[in-house]
Amino acid sequence: MNGKGPVTDRVRVFTCVAVDCPDFGRGLKTRFAKALALFAGVHLLGGHWLALQMVAWMGMFAVNSQQGDLAGALEKTFDGKHPCPLCAAVEAGQQKEKEQQQKQLVDTVNKVNAVPLVAFVLPQPSAAMLSYFETAGSCDPVSIRPPSPPPWRA
Repeated sequence: MNGKGPVTDRVRVFTCVAVDCPDFGRGLKTRFAKALALFAGVHLLGGHWLALQMVAWMGMFAVNSQQGDLAGALEKTFDGKHPCPLCAAVEAGQQKEKEQQQKQLVDTVNKVNAVPLVAFVLPQPSAAMLSYFETAGSCDPVSIRPPSPPPWRA
């Protein structure tokens, strides 16, 4: 071969991606950053409880479907009368988290309300403090004449 073939093109592409390209790794960093931001957003919105609840539902459905028909398994899984231990743990965790958030909100409000109000007493201004301009006596009117001859471009 004369150096122009599929093998050398693959090597050239590999070296460009691995070494020569200045943008190497930028796509990975942005994808990782987006995935991390998505994960944080889901966590802040309580998605971790939803994920655990879905795992519990899948487990309950698998167990219930082995014991009976699919319609009965679906009904038994989602009726709320037959919770599994994981469902109970998820509900308890959600309740505990809600109570902590309410307590934290009350503590924050109490901290804000506990700050004493500071009253500043400003002195009454005197006449000397209010005199901003001193008069020079009499003011003579000033007349300013326009330049002669008038400018060409005004």
